[in-house]
Amino acid sequence: MKTPSPLLVRRSGWKMWLVALAGIPLLVAATDVLTQRRLTDALRGLLFRPDDTQVFEARDLIWAWVMLAVGILLTGWGLKELLAPTIVVRSDADGLALGVRGPFRAPWVVPWSQVDDIGETTLDDDGVRVPVMWVRVMDPSIVPSSVWNGRRVDDRTVAIFASDWEIPPGDVARRAVEWAVASVSATFDDPEGSAAADPTGESS
Repeated sequence: MKTPSPLLVRRSGWKMWLVALAGIPLLVAATDVLTQRRLTDALRGLLFRPDDTQVFEARDLIWAWVMLAVGILLTGWGLKELLAPTIVVRSDADGLALGVRGPFRAPWVVPWSQVDDIGETTLDDDGVRVPVMWVRVMDPSIVPSSVWNGRRVDDRTVAIFASDWEIPPGDVARRAVEWAVASVSATFDDPEGSAAADPTGESS
């Protein structure tokens, strides 16, 4: 069977650009509160009468530092992913590599001999339906105890959140299955593949 084309999935560049932009207002507001307060003083002048002017308290400075930290985190992460996007899914002869171990850690590599099935669906995440790609393995002992940017559905199944991917999770799952079938065919001369039922119990 012909070897499938290489599969590399990164986070969407324009979505990461939006994340970086979201951090800028926080940076501006926090910097203003911690320094000259020109913007906040002007805003107070528009919202309150002179005799009702609100006085800054210590907790306001604490919130400003929190906003500054969050703004730096969002802007820095968004720019980093825009300029050097993280590979969240990779398929090659060694297996299926998934970026579910967390930042600055090596991906979780599942050998093709351990892949039972791959698919896509949606899961409820705090009341919001999000697209995911799920991977079910043969041996539950190889599944990470904690999953970054995803969820451990059961002992053998991991679902990876895919809302910020550059390629739809359905296309990624289909191409990953092609790699799995090609690997099995090369090893056991069995090109037949079948799609199992959705193990998450939730449909799109």
